[in-house]
Amino acid sequence: MNAALASLSSEQLRRAVAIKEQIEALEKELNALLSGAATAPGGAAAPATTAPAEWPPEGEGAADV
Repeated sequence: MNAALASLSSEQLRRAVAIKEQIEALEKELNALLSGAATAPGGAAAPATTAPAEWPPEGEGAADV
């Protein structure tokens, strides 16, 4: 890979660095999501998810299940 990097222009290297930084930020966000400590891009807290559906269902539609 070092030979490939050596043949890139300075503009291509800057773009490669920017892409790598984006990948790292996305990996960090994905890890936070998977660990349950999700934050939205920009550091704000992620919106709360809705509560899981009741099981077994009650009321209308319960017989359909």
